[in-house]
Amino acid sequence: MLETEFPILSEPALKGACVLHKLAGGPTSDSWLLSLADSKAVLRIDKPLARVLNLDRIAELGVLEQVAHAGFGPAVIWADPENGMLLTEYIAGRHWTITDAGQPENIERLGLRLRELHSASVKGPTLNIGETAGHYASVAGTAQANELHTQLLAILKLLGNALTDRSFCHNDLGYQNIVETGDIMFVDWEYAAKGYSLFDIAAIVRQNQFSNAQATQLQRAYFGASAAKFRGSLPLYSSLYDLLSALWCQAIGAAQGPGPKAAQNH
Repeated sequence: MLETEFPILSEPALKGACVLHKLAGGPTSDSWLLSLADSKAVLRIDKPLARVLNLDRIAELGVLEQVAHAGFGPAVIWADPENGMLLTEYIAGRHWTITDAGQPENIERLGLRLRELHSASVKGPTLNIGETAGHYASVAGTAQANELHTQLLAILKLLGNALTDRSFCHNDLGYQNIVETGDIMFVDWEYAAKGYSLFDIAAIVRQNQFSNAQATQLQRAYFGASAAKFRGSLPLYSSLYDLLSALWCQAIGAAQGPGPKAAQNH
């Protein structure tokens, strides 16, 4: 790739870097694999939707530095959060597949690894599910989105005092964000925040299409002997995750589509 295609390569910190190939693309950013002098790295470049969805890249940078030090994620090499650019080390390993995620031994390992993450002393932003959902509904600007938001707030009310468990959570652990290195490493921390352990578990269950039996195994691995105490709450957290995901999709659809709202938010 030429520097004219990637002007970021003219940055002194990236001297000698070469773009090898695109790794992934999504509505909020694209990622590229780079070769450096003696290693490989991952370059993420934001799209306008990152700002529309209120992704806080400065807070994320602080999180990444901590989780790398704690051994859960990649180290930061260089960053320009104001302009939506991030360069992290490339974790040499194999990304899980959905089949990997559903294997009993991996469910057990993931539950234990998640408990380690939630117990880690990582500081970061606090996830306010109601406010985040309200923002997505506002961006979507539809009656359907408002109804989804109302349903989500009703579930938060039902959970009530149960929403006191605050752990540092990844909140997006689909199989694509899990790397096998002999240990389990996590990537893509843009939604990580102080939140709820059961919400993080629900995200895993939903994104990896776990059956009820697999969800139960994950909770047993995570909670140990007290798993049964929390089993009845998981469906509510799963519904919470489903509604927030649906609102996220609607917000993206509205922001990407034609019309004054999309133009204004960009």
